[in-house]
Amino acid sequence: MNSTSETGHAVNVDHFKKLTDVVTTFGTAYAPVSDHLKITSLNNLYTAAAQALEHVDELNPPWLNAVDARILAFEPLDKQITRVLFVAETIPLNATALKALKELVRKIHGTRAKPKVLFTPAEDPNNTTDPDTPANTEPPHRYISVSQRSFTQRVEHFNQAVELLKAEPEYLPSEADLTLSALEQLLADMRATNEAAVEAAIPLDAARRARNIVLYAPRTGLVDTALAVKKYVKGAFGFDSPEYAQVKTIEFRRVK
Repeated sequence: MNSTSETGHAVNVDHFKKLTDVVTTFGTAYAPVSDHLKITSLNNLYTAAAQALEHVDELNPPWLNAVDARILAFEPLDKQITRVLFVAETIPLNATALKALKELVRKIHGTRAKPKVLFTPAEDPNNTTDPDTPANTEPPHRYISVSQRSFTQRVEHFNQAVELLKAEPEYLPSEADLTLSALEQLLADMRATNEAAVEAAIPLDAARRARNIVLYAPRTGLVDTALAVKKYVKGAFGFDSPEYAQVKTIEFRRVK
């Protein structure tokens, strides 16, 4: 999730605190019938929302660090596997093995073997939109990726390439970083950092879902509650009242 979205969540919580503080100054004149609009409930909801934001903030840095480590581990792959292919072509490997290696290198690089296929989002079997992605950011049509460049897939393709080379006794390069032991170490680093990034994302995703429930659940969430408070003040005190003038400009937005 981008920083703008995270900031949007925090703005909603800050505005909710301001709204609660304002209606608290109305004293006994602020007397909604609904329990979830009463001052005590508003304070409790603010506390829960602030804690939910804090939990996401605590889990975000470890995930970012894991992602950075993964990027560094994967960085040498494209150039290194290309050099492996060039060296393998000079040995040469048997025709079947060389063809298989070229295909794996193509997949690792993400070179398109066939034209991309156009689907509407509803028709796309790979359309697994992240729940934290705003619905209105999905383009009218999206292309199915055939590049297979996800981190897990790249690990698998590279693993297949290494296993293929291990079965070729003539693959004995003199370049230290192209030897089987060097490639196996790169593969191990890639696999470990990818697994660490995936593991770090699990609690963060859970924390974001929990935060979104507190902030955006229908009726009981922070935003819907805030809008209901403003509507109550408008009805109880009048749209041209000084009380409503204090709350009507406090904005809330549903951030995905």
